[in-house]
Amino acid sequence: MGDKVVVLKNTEFPMVIRETEDKQYHTIVGYAIVRGFKYEEFEKLGRFQKPLRQAFYFR
Repeated sequence: MGDKVVVLKNTEFPMVIRETEDKQYHTIVGYAIVRGFKYEEFEKLGRFQKPLRQAFYFR
């Protein structure tokens, strides 16, 4: 609970990330399998069709 599924640039699969206890960083938990997700189709979406970009800091 509280993990996020994100699409990181230049990755083939969505990733599950988790906020660290200090709330300043995230760690990568692993790959997420999302039925029907195709990175190529995601990249073809227009600027306003994609979710807003967000910066994550990893440790």
